[in-house]
Parts: sequence; structure tokens; C-alpha cells
Amino acid sequence: SILYISFFISIFYFYLKNRKLALVAIGTMLLLPILAFLISSPFKNKIYYMLYDINQYRNNSITTGLSDASRFVAAKGAWDLISDHPIIGIGYGDIKKEFNDWYITHPDVVGSAEVLMPPSQYLFYILSSGILALIFFPVAFYLITKGFSPRRFNLAYVSFQASAIFLVLIETPLEVQRGPII
Repeated sequence: SILYISFFISIFYFYLKNRKLALVAIGTMLLLPILAFLISSPFKNKIYYMLYDINQYRNNSITTGLSDASRFVAAKGAWDLISDHPIIGIGYGDIKKEFNDWYITHPDVVGSAEVLMPPSQYLFYILSSGILALIFFPVAFYLITKGFSPRRFNLAYVSFQASAIFLVLIETPLEVQRGPII
């Protein structure tokens, strides 16, 4: 998905420069997943497992060992806890305890899902620090990487920024890296 974001930004840039090249790139971008589904068994299996897991989640019959439904449950738990503490959050040190308590008190939602932490960096920071983190985190991320910004437009830099912003919507890369820093 990160590769696709970079590819999409490149297409937009090339569209401004050369429309024919951009149309070829769009066609390629649309055909690649279809070809991968038709040709690659692992890719096809991943799609089928993902659809199966989402269907299991919809039917409240979560299969242990598949991660998509567990991530949906974790996101629901995060949103429930955020709605209980929207302004200042629950505090960084209390996330694990509050999440474990939420899993215990919501057996109807959880089923046999694995206990996971919030599946998004944004959810993690909003949960720990409240709604102000929604504003502060992107600004801090921009200011940290601003020093690497080139003086004129740079396609690689813009692709990196967009990919990084998208990545923290679906993963917790900074949370995983927190351990070695502390």
C-alpha cells in the first residue's frame, strides 16, 4: 500500500508533465493487483483469508490466528475508550491496563480475538493523550521531517511524506520502536 501511494503521487506528478504517460501509469496501477490475483496464489490466498476474516467479524465468529478481525476489535476498543476520555485521554502508562479491562468487559464484541493494542498510531496517541494529540502528532511529524525537506519540489520527498502519513493510519511503527529508545 505504501508503494501504491508513492506510485499514485508519481502519476499525479507525471500527469502534470505528460498526460499520456500518466494514463499508462494509471492503467498499470489498476491492472497490477488484478494480474497478481490471477497469477499469484499467495496474493489470492491473502485476499480470500482477509475476506473470510472480515466476514467472520461481521458474524461475531472470530477465528483465532487471523489478524484482520482482531484489528477491528482493537480499533473498536480504542474508539470506545477514546469516547470515554476524549479530551485528555487515559495516559500512556494506562493503555495496556485499560485495554485489558475493555477486552474483559466486552466478551460479546471480543469473542476469541487476540488481545491487541490500538492498530493505528493516531488511535494510540489520541487514546493516550486525548484529542489534542490528533493536532499535535501530525504537526510534530512535519516539523521533525521538515529539516530533510529539499528547497524545491522533490518527488521522492513528497512520496516519503505521504507514505509515512498513510503508514501511521494503519500501523503503529513508532510504538514498536519505542522500546529500544526507552
